[in-house]
Amino acid sequence: MAKRIASSVFLFSLCMCLGTGAARSGDDHDLSWEEPADTLFTTERIPFEFDGYTHHWHREQWDWFQERGLFTLAQPTVQSEVWAMEEEIGNQLMLEELWVQPGFIKELAATEVKELDSPTSEDFKAARDEGDLLLSVTDQEPLAQDLLEELPEEFQFRRNRAFLLHSETRRVFVLACHSKRELDRLKQHIHEAVEIVKNYDLHRGIPGIQTNFLHITPGKRHNPFELIDTALGIGCDWLMVRGFNDWMIPGPVNEALGEMKFPFTFVSGQYVTGGVLYGMEQYPDIQDNKVEECLDWAEANGGYYFGSLSSSGEEVAKRFDGYILGGPSDWDRVAELDAPFITQAGDIDSSVPPTMVAFLEKGEPLDQDSLMEAILSKRAVAVFDKGTLAGPPNLRDGLRILLLDGVCLEEALGNTVSIASELNGSSLEVTLRNRTGRDVEGALRIEAGPGVESDSIKAPLNVPLMAYESRTLQVPLRFTPEASGKDNPIGMLFSGYGFEERSLAHVDLPRAVELHPMVVDTPGEIDYPVTVYNYTNEENVTLNILIKKEDSETTAVATKKELVIPNGENKKLHLSLSLGAGSYVVEGNALWVVTQGKLIVQPQEKTANAREEDLDGDGVPEIVMENAQIRATVLLFGGRVIEYIVKSQDENLLFKLWPDKPPLDGEIGGTRSFYPYGGLEEFTGYPYIGGHIVFKYEILESSGSAARVRVWANIHGSRISKIYTLFADSPLLEARYEMDDMTPTLNVIGINPLFQIGPSTGPEDRYYFPEEELVETIPELERYYGRGVFGKEGWAAGYDTEMDISLLIGYPVNDAIYLHLWNNHPDNTPTPYYYTELQPWLELKHGTTTYFSYYIYGKEGGWKPLLEDLREMDLITQKESSIPWDLD
Repeated sequence: MAKRIASSVFLFSLCMCLGTGAARSGDDHDLSWEEPADTLFTTERIPFEFDGYTHHWHREQWDWFQERGLFTLAQPTVQSEVWAMEEEIGNQLMLEELWVQPGFIKELAATEVKELDSPTSEDFKAARDEGDLLLSVTDQEPLAQDLLEELPEEFQFRRNRAFLLHSETRRVFVLACHSKRELDRLKQHIHEAVEIVKNYDLHRGIPGIQTNFLHITPGKRHNPFELIDTALGIGCDWLMVRGFNDWMIPGPVNEALGEMKFPFTFVSGQYVTGGVLYGMEQYPDIQDNKVEECLDWAEANGGYYFGSLSSSGEEVAKRFDGYILGGPSDWDRVAELDAPFITQAGDIDSSVPPTMVAFLEKGEPLDQDSLMEAILSKRAVAVFDKGTLAGPPNLRDGLRILLLDGVCLEEALGNTVSIASELNGSSLEVTLRNRTGRDVEGALRIEAGPGVESDSIKAPLNVPLMAYESRTLQVPLRFTPEASGKDNPIGMLFSGYGFEERSLAHVDLPRAVELHPMVVDTPGEIDYPVTVYNYTNEENVTLNILIKKEDSETTAVATKKELVIPNGENKKLHLSLSLGAGSYVVEGNALWVVTQGKLIVQPQEKTANAREEDLDGDGVPEIVMENAQIRATVLLFGGRVIEYIVKSQDENLLFKLWPDKPPLDGEIGGTRSFYPYGGLEEFTGYPYIGGHIVFKYEILESSGSAARVRVWANIHGSRISKIYTLFADSPLLEARYEMDDMTPTLNVIGINPLFQIGPSTGPEDRYYFPEEELVETIPELERYYGRGVFGKEGWAAGYDTEMDISLLIGYPVNDAIYLHLWNNHPDNTPTPYYYTELQPWLELKHGTTTYFSYYIYGKEGGWKPLLEDLREMDLITQKESSIPWDLD
């Protein structure tokens, strides 16, 4: 092995030097950094309030904020928004200045009353002797004037009112309005509200969420358990997801919730052409479908299709189950169609998403079937920002009255006691907050699935709470090997007289042992990294490594490492192995958890070399790796392989724009879009978080059986390392990935090569994928196109029929969610070029190391001999499970 060459890039920009320079070996200056003085920025708040008349009587509160001299912001207070909601409900009901006494509907629904309309004083007194009354009067009647004097003055002046008066033995429910027409309206709506309370259980939920959890496109990502807990916090007990790959999530999540008997309805879905599908286990390809195909799919698989209102006049709309209600303004069209509807939440970000309230018959259990039945039977109301409602008038207007009343909805959908939780080491901190003005007492029970243990699971803990009191409890947790490498939900139930509140936490516990699922090396000294995570309360951890040849019981290596790792931390160690030729199974065993990987050792007879060259003259070197067949170039910007050239044809199989610039280069916001340097890079975030970062590098092998270079960067704390190896005897290029401390805001990485086989991308190209049957695709020049490939083996092939040149890619198929095919098109604004991407998508493993490898193998001729070459090298992995994604 040749001498290692370590280097780093010096640029004239100070900030670039800090990002890419070599580590300092010692202090070579007397400079230090100090916190700047007098730079504490404070925000000035200027409050405003209005209570009076403009074009109507109303109240407002708002604040101005100022900071740093020029930054200003105006915001209404929450109370002001609540007042505005109350005023708007009165406006929508044509009952200006409407006031409903809190608790009025609850008391009325629970009481048998006699109704009296505009009675005389004598009739009123006689009726009171017989029982409780619902009295309707206008302000001009003497009786109304007498009764209104019992109210505080601010309510006497209201134009429309519903309030309760009582004596020691009788109650009188009063509807008092300024005119008879208003009184009739109010009475109708009060009855609608009472009918809701008497006949229905209300179930609030959020349809149409895009979690972005299994996606690489820009967007805030949300763990499904955290989404459920957020939904519980706003009184929801059901969710529907519909984003990219979201259909994979509900199955495993529902199974985990079912194991601990945690009640929540989580429905799968997927957006498709012209609408959205719900309620199935499998869905048509998300990026290539037609409306008719989606409708056929729904009918064949027991699903539901909700279409766009823009299609409502088309013949195909007769097959829709309903329509997507994009906002309150869409309601008139939905009402005209007399059709069911559903709302769409989209991304969960700084805006509160629209929700829906489903009306189920009293006592009817909530599940997917009963929920969809309520929606299809038009027993649902949409809830938009700031309490704006849309839906069937009787339910919508009754719900408006309940919203003004407040008490029934708080009891049905609110929280008497709020529950918040946070994991602190091996303890779950549970904070209970009494939101009421009365003392409560309840029992706290912890519910968890296999692998999570707590004494509170066995015995509930009684907790008294005074009015508005908050109390934090420490719940010690213990984890067994069954929880390792798995996202573990933990349910919390706090129940007492008249209330039952739930919350959901989760512990995404790293696997105790992580190692490369598959790597290739050459005989001699092999550096093999292993990461161990300690999920126990003991610091002493034993790691056993056992290496055997495949299909053999003969042990090649057996070693033991005694490690000290604090609870909740990991340690990476590098094993120095010496192995002869062959395919080996590496087994790591720690804390009763076993992880296996494949290590393929291949002798090489020829020579490969690596060298530095500044190919574009920008002062930043490129690293060129070369053997007799292939020349591969590593570009330090993004640490990407920018060229993979088959030397016999002088053909780069990777699309390359560099050193040219894309159209968005130099424009404001251009770096926030995908920037197509080309080559083999990653979608760790989109655009790639390291796309414009100059990586550090070290040539590990400059000449010998392989050319090998390591590139790495620390990007806002996310540490990405890649080792590229070009082997001497073949076209095989290995990209070996290690990712540590990755930001939790990213969850999925796509290994993203931009391929261009031959001089162009077009119908002369063929791509092949090993699904249930061999699938062939041809790039289309008319559009961009993508699809998920659920391969049975870890490979894909491409072939240019005109140039007679092929490539094969390989990857450990069981460590990927799937392989994503993308045929790009010039209509894709940030990157207006033709090329093809073959991207394995995999979940990042937070709290430990994500290991992965990707292989490129290109030659003249057809693709099938290349596949046989990789089979002979033992680089083709077999899919072990039909489940595309689970919590492990």
